[in-house]
Amino acid sequence: MTAPCKRAPSPDQSWPVPITPVPTEEAHRIESERAQAAQSCETGDTDFSQYIVYEDDWLLAIDKPVGAYCETVERKLAAAYPKERIVLAHRLDRDTGGVLLLTRCPQATKAVGRTFTEGLVKKSYLALCCPTKDTGVEIARPNFRLKDEVVVSTGHGRSKFGLWRVYSEDDVGAKLPGGSKVRSMETRFAVYSNNVSSSSGETSRAAEVEIDSSHGHERPSTEASSNANTHTTSQLNAGSPAQPSEGIILRAYPVTGRTHQIRLHAAHIGYPLVGDVRYGGPEVWDSRKWTNHLLHAMELSFPDPRSIDKTITIAAKLPEWACYGSKS
Repeated sequence: MTAPCKRAPSPDQSWPVPITPVPTEEAHRIESERAQAAQSCETGDTDFSQYIVYEDDWLLAIDKPVGAYCETVERKLAAAYPKERIVLAHRLDRDTGGVLLLTRCPQATKAVGRTFTEGLVKKSYLALCCPTKDTGVEIARPNFRLKDEVVVSTGHGRSKFGLWRVYSEDDVGAKLPGGSKVRSMETRFAVYSNNVSSSSGETSRAAEVEIDSSHGHERPSTEASSNANTHTTSQLNAGSPAQPSEGIILRAYPVTGRTHQIRLHAAHIGYPLVGDVRYGGPEVWDSRKWTNHLLHAMELSFPDPRSIDKTITIAAKLPEWACYGSKS
């Protein structure tokens, strides 16, 4: 079952009405400061080859640092490998760290592009979220428990302000300003660690951790997630939600690949990412000011473009905040 997504009443029937609110002026100011800070990476001498976690004759993957634009990574790696054709296979937001895949030759670019288009690429992320305070807005907030999961299915598109917003599933296919249409968007969330705080000094994970011997990086076990229970609509508001001071680390598995998808859906269910001021997340959490949203591209798995019988799985090291938690 999926999290319910109701259409809001529209005072203007010309365009579908987005569900998520417009970012505040303060959020715009903070985002502008972060963008300016990221320019230092653009003009600096960062050597992105030091972040390589996987490479073969066709592919190159790095553990992208937070605060770097993907286009900057592509340009600087292309300069480092002048005899190759370095091209981004996909993108991560500026402040999202983790696995970023690039191709090294035209054959790879075409083949890998096809796997993304056909939905054959599996992605998993970690997100440190903080439940929102009661704002009077109706939110279908899941009562997450260890190994529980929830699937969120909505519409996605740009509003008349040019911002990415969540729309009702009923609006999928409807026209938006600028000529685009509302597209479907689906994400599966599962608990990775509950009651998170950096002061706890302990870790509690909903999944066992195994080592990917090919790269030496931690990787969540797929067996643990297979035992998860899915919330039904009637269970979404059951029990007491987490307190706003508490955090929760969620594993996110995007089924579709929309811009800002995980960030939008996390905010939509009442668990915005820590540091994600654009979508309602706190800038200050656990007595610390965060200069980026806490989202990490943990793992990427896809068919080897040169062998249909082989799967390539690339994992990135866990960020510091992924080790926050308390035993339950």
